Amino acid sequence: MKKKNDQLDFNFSRPIDFQRNLSLNFVDQILFVIDNEYKKNLIYSKHFKFLILELFFCWTESSNQMLTVSMSKRGYLSESRYNPNKISSYLIKIVKFLKSSGFIEFYPGFYDTVTMKSRLSRIKASAKLVDLFRKLKVSEKMKVNHPKREFVIKMDGNKKVQYSDDFETQDVKEIMFNYNEIITKTIFDVPMLEKPYITRFDNKKILISTSGSQANFIFSDDIKKNFKIDGCWWNKLDYDFLKFYAKHIIVNDKPTSFFNLNENFNYFLKKKIGIEYFFKKKRFRKF
Repeated sequence: MKKKNDQLDFNFSRPIDFQRNLSLNFVDQILFVIDNEYKKNLIYSKHFKFLILELFFCWTESSNQMLTVSMSKRGYLSESRYNPNKISSYLIKIVKFLKSSGFIEFYPGFYDTVTMKSRLSRIKASAKLVDLFRKLKVSEKMKVNHPKREFVIKMDGNKKVQYSDDFETQDVKEIMFNYNEIITKTIFDVPMLEKPYITRFDNKKILISTSGSQANFIFSDDIKKNFKIDGCWWNKLDYDFLKFYAKHIIVNDKPTSFFNLNENFNYFLKKKIGIEYFFKKKRFRKF
């Protein structure tokens, strides 16, 4: 897959993934280079390593992609079930350090009281940090997700909310965990693309990426009725786009054929956990 420089695009960004696997040690060799005192305390070292990891994954997905980052304490919920590393607003301190040290490009967010429009700050690895990234030796089989990553997410409007686990959520979690295990061991590519993304009809860039693709079961109210599957890059393409690109997709460097097995899988899930139309497209009042 070829990569070419694009113009700066603030919409070509993704949120920080708070559910990364911090036990990955391939970045440890450059942490002391960036800050030789990064182990001065446990909280600092955890947040420092976390952000360097996220900047690395963001860069490998596309050198033009940015991370959205909150510079407000209200943007962090360290006790959330969707934040297993317990990353707090302490991360703001790391962002400021990397900015002042020249290891990131920083683009401040804004809030316009007249138009009521806002944008979170954006960051990306600077050329100085990318030079260090290029020296890293990375295993293709590394597990990027935290062992306790939540793939079942409850939403209230645009916000993730807590929920109580029961037999139904545990059944869905097991299915989603195994599905994502397959995804993390699989390399997808579309060789016909000159860039590592597909530009959708609304001009949004959809990255072809494994580290940035996790399948999430998103529900509201009743887990059996009001839900959708989202998170992987193919979930973000409409049917016509997916149908067109399906014949060009290769998996683990091998050509593939595309078969729609949704109906068969739906039948299996209906018998196993009582959920109908697991992969059927729906319109949701609250999504």
